[in-house]
Amino acid sequence: MLVFNLEVVVVKILKKIVKAMLPYGFVRFVQFQKTNRKADQKNSHWAVELVNISVEKAEWKNISETDYNKIDFTGVEFYDEQILANIEEHLHGNIEGTNYSKSEMSYKDRAFLNGIIRKTKPKTIVEIGLSAGGSTCVILNAISDVEGSKLYSFDYNTDWYRQKGQKNSRKTGFLVKEIIPKLLSKWELYTGGTACKYFDEVLPENGIDLCLIDTVHSNPGEHLNILEVLPYMKKAGIIIYHDTVYHTFRNNVYGTTCCSSINALNGKRIILKSEKTMGLPNISGIVLDENINEMLWALFSNLSLPWAYKISDEDFIEMFKHFSKYYEKDLIRIFAYYCYFYMNSEFKNKKLIAEKETMNLFGKS
Repeated sequence: MLVFNLEVVVVKILKKIVKAMLPYGFVRFVQFQKTNRKADQKNSHWAVELVNISVEKAEWKNISETDYNKIDFTGVEFYDEQILANIEEHLHGNIEGTNYSKSEMSYKDRAFLNGIIRKTKPKTIVEIGLSAGGSTCVILNAISDVEGSKLYSFDYNTDWYRQKGQKNSRKTGFLVKEIIPKLLSKWELYTGGTACKYFDEVLPENGIDLCLIDTVHSNPGEHLNILEVLPYMKKAGIIIYHDTVYHTFRNNVYGTTCCSSINALNGKRIILKSEKTMGLPNISGIVLDENINEMLWALFSNLSLPWAYKISDEDFIEMFKHFSKYYEKDLIRIFAYYCYFYMNSEFKNKKLIAEKETMNLFGKS
């Protein structure tokens, strides 16, 4: 045992001597090559999947325009509040067998969402992130008497995220069937993976009137969600974010995503002003300006903010394919670079890896 330990010590000393004698640049080169090989093994299949994709700006769909810019949204949380009352009692309390509330929105949040829908009477609504389905019930109840109106809900998880991995877990959106089964004909639900992989197949050609985004609240979360849905929004369509001050809950430094995402959008702000707080309300809406191109640089730049989690390889490929249909190469390059950067965070040379892998996809141009 003593001989073995002595050998180990000698080997370590010799390595240090050799390293000290070699030029520093050569040592760093060898270390980078070793790290790079590991990264190449991890990322090479991305290039295989993406090599044949044409990354050219596609023409966005022939989207129609709303008249929402003409609407006065002052005090919108009080508008048709009696409609919300039809369902409100069913959203109180906890979900059976759990300590989780049926609705993850406050009453004022729900009234704000209900009021905007009642004022605008949207025909095509998209909801990205629905959990148990509390907000879904609010939306469906608000369009119950709106002829031709339909809600398309998308969630990354097929099983309710609170019970993910548990035996006999409930399914995402399960409250809808329990609370308002009579409105199922106005609802389509798609779960499992990124929302954008379903869009072309299921969404109407004339675009989305209103979209509620309520997903991860941590980077890159909603920064990716808005880029997924933006090409499908009608001119002067409405985007609503929930949990826009999530970062103030328990000083959650990773929860700034919704706030920074909606603040990167230009348009007519819809603000919940009656919330009893000196700060900001936890839900916010915006009627989008017609010139979407002026918002894109800021929205893609948000992807550079520190990520709280990594997306999967499958999600990266799915979104790269999706973005390549609607965004210019320079913008998609930002997306690809920060995906490589943060998804290789365990490597010391992640910046060099990100640059190399992005160049593999796009070249130096």
